Amino acid sequence: MKNTLKKLFVLAFIFLMLLSSACTVVIPTPTETPQETATIMPTQGANTPEPTFDPSQNENYLPPFSAEQLDGETYSSTDFAQHKLTMINVWATWCGPCIGELDELGNIARDFESKGVTLIGILLDSDDSGAVEEAKQLLSSNNAQYRNIKLNETVHRTIVEKYNIYSIPTTLFVNSDGIVVTVVSGAKSYQEWSEIIDNLLEG
Repeated sequence: MKNTLKKLFVLAFIFLMLLSSACTVVIPTPTETPQETATIMPTQGANTPEPTFDPSQNENYLPPFSAEQLDGETYSSTDFAQHKLTMINVWATWCGPCIGELDELGNIARDFESKGVTLIGILLDSDDSGAVEEAKQLLSSNNAQYRNIKLNETVHRTIVEKYNIYSIPTTLFVNSDGIVVTVVSGAKSYQEWSEIIDNLLEG
C-alpha cells in the first residue's frame, strides 16, 4: 500500500514538473496594417485653360479678303500666315512716284524673300480702261516680279478706307497674324525700305 502511494506521488510530481516547463505560445490578435494612401495634389492651373491669342480683336487686324491678281489668279489674305511680313504697296498707273519706285520694290521683293518677307501691290485704278495692261507693262519693264491685285469692294473697305489712303504710294506692313504693324506714306529708296523692313523684323 505504501509502495503504491509512493508511486502515485512520484507520478504526480513528474506531471507537475512537465506542466511548468511547457512553452506558452501567445498568438497575437491580428491588427489591421495601415494602408498607404496617395494624396493627389491638383496640378497648378490644370483646370485653367491657357489664354488664346485672338488677332481679330486687334484694331489693326485686316479681315480676310481675296482679290483677283493682274495675271488672273486669285490672291487670298490667308497668305499672310505664310510670311513673317507682308508688304502691301498701294499704287496707280497715273502716279509718277509710284512708277518711280517699282524698280526698287522689285529688288526688295527678291532680296528679302529669304527673310520671310513678301510683297504685293494693289492697283487702285484697275477699273480704268487699259490700266491693267499698262500696269503689267510697267511692272515688266521695271523687273517688278511680285504679285499685284485689282481693287475690289472688300479691299477698298478693309484697306483704303480703314487707313484713309488719300495719297499714293502708301505701303502697309502686315505680320503673320494679319495685323498691320506700320503704314508708310510716299516712295522710298532701296536703302530706306531695307532699314524699315530690318527694323520690323528685329522688333
